[in-house]
Amino acid sequence: MTSHFLSTLIFLPILGGIALLLIGDDGDASSARAGIMRWVALGVTGAVFLLSIPLYTQFDSQVVGMQFVERYTWIETIGVDYY
Repeated sequence: MTSHFLSTLIFLPILGGIALLLIGDDGDASSARAGIMRWVALGVTGAVFLLSIPLYTQFDSQVVGMQFVERYTWIETIGVDYY
């Protein structure tokens, strides 16, 4: 089964962290920028949670092997795969 659930769940928090870095911190926890950072963090966390629900609901406990596996050729010339 090829899906992008795992890659999305790995890279979405990284992108959210980069967004928080770009917003920046002005050192005041009660500022508007701090409020925006909180909402972005909450949004990313909520999105990751919602996107992880299909992993839970589609998991088959009767299957012995790995599930939700992603494997793509990344750098073919040196044999590197994203796995």
